[in-house]
Amino acid sequence: MLTVRHAQLAALGRDVGQRFVDDLTQRFSALYPAAQNLGPRIVACQARALGYAITENDDVHWFVQLDLRLGPEWELAPAMRWALDILDSPAVDIAGRRYRLEKGLQRRTPHAE
Repeated sequence: MLTVRHAQLAALGRDVGQRFVDDLTQRFSALYPAAQNLGPRIVACQARALGYAITENDDVHWFVQLDLRLGPEWELAPAMRWALDILDSPAVDIAGRRYRLEKGLQRRTPHAE
């Protein structure tokens, strides 16, 4: 019988988490070449996302992309209070929060002509 110790399981979890951060760093460095310190910023975004109960990889990817598009800790800016209210709505599932945030951003962002 195979026995996995708690320390081994924790190390595996760290490895998977680090691979996720490495993957996002690689993807976003191509999309946002001017962004600095992507690895630590992605880790910080991941921690903030977890605070909003955003846990699935696709949803964390989306949250990190918003951070890179809108600026570090974008949801804490006074002008983004409406977005923070959406993120802090645990009664609304992540799909609903993503939809509301994207619609709110579309309404508030001037369209380039």
